[in-house]
Amino acid sequence: MSPRLSFSWRVARARAARPRTGSASDTLPRVAVSRLEGRQDSRPDTDYRGMRASSLGPRPRVFPIRRPSIKVPGGRRRSGGQGADPSPVNTKELSPMEFKSLACALSHTTAAALLACGSLASALAQEPYPARHVEVIVPYAAGGGVDAMARSFAREAAQVTGQSWSVVNRDGGGGLVGFTALANAAPDGYKVMFSPASALTNAPFVTRTMPFRPEQIEPVCQVFENVFALAVRQDSPMRSLQDLVARAKAEPGKLSYGHAGPASVPHLAVAAMEKAQGLRFNAIPYRGDGAMLPQLLGGQIDFGAPALSSIGGKNLRVLAVLSDKRHPSVPEVPALTEAGFPAVTPGLNGVYVPAGTPRPIVEKLQGLCRQVLDSDGFRKAAQTLQQIPTWLPADAFKQRIDRTYRMHADLVPGLNLEKQ
Repeated sequence: MSPRLSFSWRVARARAARPRTGSASDTLPRVAVSRLEGRQDSRPDTDYRGMRASSLGPRPRVFPIRRPSIKVPGGRRRSGGQGADPSPVNTKELSPMEFKSLACALSHTTAAALLACGSLASALAQEPYPARHVEVIVPYAAGGGVDAMARSFAREAAQVTGQSWSVVNRDGGGGLVGFTALANAAPDGYKVMFSPASALTNAPFVTRTMPFRPEQIEPVCQVFENVFALAVRQDSPMRSLQDLVARAKAEPGKLSYGHAGPASVPHLAVAAMEKAQGLRFNAIPYRGDGAMLPQLLGGQIDFGAPALSSIGGKNLRVLAVLSDKRHPSVPEVPALTEAGFPAVTPGLNGVYVPAGTPRPIVEKLQGLCRQVLDSDGFRKAAQTLQQIPTWLPADAFKQRIDRTYRMHADLVPGLNLEKQ
């Protein structure tokens, strides 16, 4: 018998001859008893640890080998002759044949699970979509412009599909709470998000630890651009953008303003204003316009930077549009760039799903978005909310998100914003 085969043969014989009692902590003796050429192994206890089997010589030492075991509920465990262990878990050793059977069973179970996952994805792709209720996550508080647009979207989607659609507000963290909920949702198309892309384009630059990875989110389509504005109460002494700037210079740090959360478009826009002309405001973040506007109307803050879609019907005066051009819904209001301030991109509002959603479902949802945008109900709601529906399919929407991210990579670090 060759030395290589002898080594494997002696290990197998030693394992087979081992009594099947004791605990998993018991090991084979440091020198194994074997039958090689009819002799007892009496080599000295030399340490062969780390040597290859092919170099061990004709009668190598057998390494200690732990025998496979499983834990069985109930009973007590014996521990190397030291008496009974009061642990309520019993460790049962497996014979080589039992261990092989268990390994085979586990491998078949794993294969079946993987096959089932593939079958589930295939079934999801082939069934009509949607076949049941769809939940629309909005990462801001109820009552704001994004929330209102999302509810109009859900109503029209229900009309088109014949299935129920409902809006769920998961607000907080400037949209990060809602995006995290979407990232952790099942990728089956029955949890979608209606939101600006600021958690993807802005938040990475002002957040110490992102609670999700951008690649966990799959953009489906752009629905509209959310344009923001600077607004005050109708009874405010500040009646123009120039009045606001003059007071900010006269009383540095005294004027307070509200925005929709860290890294939101209005937060970055006002920070860029501060840097451009040496202004200093007291910034107060809220969980969306729905939470901020009551504070503005109640006089707790001096001005706000809400979306135009949130201002309609409120007792507010718009001082400037946070854009590089005037908005058709308020053509008399100047754009921020007209006063020499830098502009930031508007909120790229769209629909998103968890990454891994089957491609056929993404395509069906994209087609559904286009149908909703073309519906009379959605267009009337957008007009009431001073928004302009803006359609972009998935690929073009992703490209625009990427361009905005790169632009903010140049802009945001220079604003010296404290990371949250």
